[in-house]
Amino acid sequence: MKSVRTTLRILEAVAEQQPVGVGELSRKLELPKTSVHRALTTLGEAGWLRQEDDGTARWSLTARMLTLGRVSADQVLANRSLATMSQLRAETEETVILFVRNGDEVVAIEALDGLHAVRAHASMGSRAPLHASASGKAILAESPDEEIESYVRRGLAAYTEATITDARALRAELDRIRKRGYATHKGEWLRGVASVGAVICGPDGRVQGALVIAAPADRLPRQRSKELGERVVAAASQIPAGVILRRP
Repeated sequence: MKSVRTTLRILEAVAEQQPVGVGELSRKLELPKTSVHRALTTLGEAGWLRQEDDGTARWSLTARMLTLGRVSADQVLANRSLATMSQLRAETEETVILFVRNGDEVVAIEALDGLHAVRAHASMGSRAPLHASASGKAILAESPDEEIESYVRRGLAAYTEATITDARALRAELDRIRKRGYATHKGEWLRGVASVGAVICGPDGRVQGALVIAAPADRLPRQRSKELGERVVAAASQIPAGVILRRP
């Protein structure tokens, strides 16, 4: 039982300080480095923790661990967003989706299909990479520089011919997103689909998720994309604050 309690203490400390190394944990918890390393290795093998790939041997929570803590918070966020999402769909007649970050992806936790016969569709649980989606780019643009660089180093996979795969081009795109307040997507993840998205921030200023309007690409030419981009920014800012999520 003592070893179980020690492992749980180490897990909690990683959650508070991630990414964190063996030495830091040993000093904080006043435990031998060998005990800390053994517990970290066990948690890593079980899929709850992972080592950073930046050569520092520091440890962070995995998406598996984050999922447990986020389930109730994500549901609260979805509940708080639903009225705004319904109004936005009524005004635009397009599909409205709520995404949260999960590691290097975004996951849809609420979706309202558009009112047109031909429309973009997203089901709850749908996933997309950060660099190839409006929601993902909006979230990535608000991330610390070190997180962005770490993501870029892991590689920018191509999903269509429109996907941004060049690090310099992605950084420039993120700068544009910060200046105008919303991100755009046009066939970078799914061909024939376009979208605009803006982040939702909590009371502490941290990003909780992203609100997106999606439609067939031919219904989002540049001018309408700009109009809907401004609308989604306004809508995201109206979602009631109150849920504080840990940064993934």
